[in-house]
Amino acid sequence: MAAWTAIGTETRARSALLAAAALCGGATAQTPPPATGQTGCTSAQPTYRFLRYLEDFQSLRDPACLSDPWDGVKHIALGRTGESFLTFGGDARLQLINARNLSFGNEGGDNHNVLLERYHVHAGLRVSSQFRLFAELKSNTQHGREPGPLGTDVDHADVHQAFVDIGSTSATVLRVGRQEFLYGSGRRIFPRNGPNVRGNFDAVRLSSPVGDWRADAFVFRPVAIDRGAFDDGTIDTQTYWGVYATGPHPAIAPALLDVYYIGANRESARFQQGASAEHRQTLGARLFGRSAAWDHDHEVSVQWGRFGAASIKAWAIASETGYTWNAASLQPRVSLRASAASGDRDAGDPALQTFNSLLPRGGAVDDGFNVSAANMTHLRVAAAFSVSPAVKARIALNSQWRTSERDGVYGAGGGLIRNAGTSQARHVGDGIDLLVIWTISRHATLDLGAGYFASGRFVSIWLNSASSPNTTPPASVIRPRSG
Repeated sequence: MAAWTAIGTETRARSALLAAAALCGGATAQTPPPATGQTGCTSAQPTYRFLRYLEDFQSLRDPACLSDPWDGVKHIALGRTGESFLTFGGDARLQLINARNLSFGNEGGDNHNVLLERYHVHAGLRVSSQFRLFAELKSNTQHGREPGPLGTDVDHADVHQAFVDIGSTSATVLRVGRQEFLYGSGRRIFPRNGPNVRGNFDAVRLSSPVGDWRADAFVFRPVAIDRGAFDDGTIDTQTYWGVYATGPHPAIAPALLDVYYIGANRESARFQQGASAEHRQTLGARLFGRSAAWDHDHEVSVQWGRFGAASIKAWAIASETGYTWNAASLQPRVSLRASAASGDRDAGDPALQTFNSLLPRGGAVDDGFNVSAANMTHLRVAAAFSVSPAVKARIALNSQWRTSERDGVYGAGGGLIRNAGTSQARHVGDGIDLLVIWTISRHATLDLGAGYFASGRFVSIWLNSASSPNTTPPASVIRPRSG
């Protein structure tokens, strides 16, 4: 029997449904097929994007390209030139969760029929080719969570994004304000999306082409979650800054290369050896691309800095390689993912070797296993296939071990879930998860997921100790911060 589960024995229904004028599937929408009935239209049908401000509906200036009932509010021309226009949109996500023993039991008791609701609406104003305004509002609620909502469950009404762009998207752009952004595969910076309240940042970002490359320079602070109305402030105890660049190089063609530097200051960070101020620098590179039926994504990061008065030296590597049978009817894809990140070697030594994933996508190790990459060695084998043009399925097997037996296990938000105690066991556990995605229409998808995680010796030792009335558990319980 599993001692705990990540989405554990969880059946999860997640739908992105049409909820109001111009709402769409958004984050879960798939690229739609070419529209029918577009006689005379020479442009492809616009698609919905994970980052909604990236959507481009300018092709809808041509009346021949209007094929959807909502197209009329996706591009509203202002003036005769067509240079200025308004666009409206939004999305809704409903999640029904049945789960038990989440995060080693840290998230309360069993959660049966928990309903999470997320609603976003946005508007964009293109004043000219050099100036744009974008704003997005949000509302997040939950029903049925025991003993109460998590920190990322509820945010009744607030501003999710509000920024101004100065400059052309094809050249240099300065973006100032509250915004979302992600880089690479999301292993270091990603707008939190798995939990009910999506992540965002108060930021200044400069993006510019450099030859065949595109480079961003940024400084930002995460936005706090306050459950009231229009009260989300900046987390002023955390500051991030850096440069991220993507482009080709003849030596690796046709693959592409990401290189990045990210600095981070946190006034209080907690690791196995305690809590203190953290000043951390991250330098990394990512190689990714496709070649015929093969796809690959490899990343390496090194970190240095100060934890209190002590030094930081940490590292992480991650790799995923897949192969797709494109000519087969089901277009199956098999993939192997392997990753490892350093953990602290000695809690008694002030020097810190625990890797910090910074602001990664939820489940930094795997989508179905909500822990950080810190001190984790992970192996995942997956198979995905198309049941029909509208239905895709994926099954994945995962195994996790602690990289260092002297360090604990950390949540996706970076908080210490279980410290090492006196345990020398490395095996955290093994899991299986299944995901089926049905693209109902251009505007809606339905995701059905189930997962089960069987505890390894490290977790079992702690749980057996915790259940004994005469034994003090070898690991403390520290609720992870929101991630």
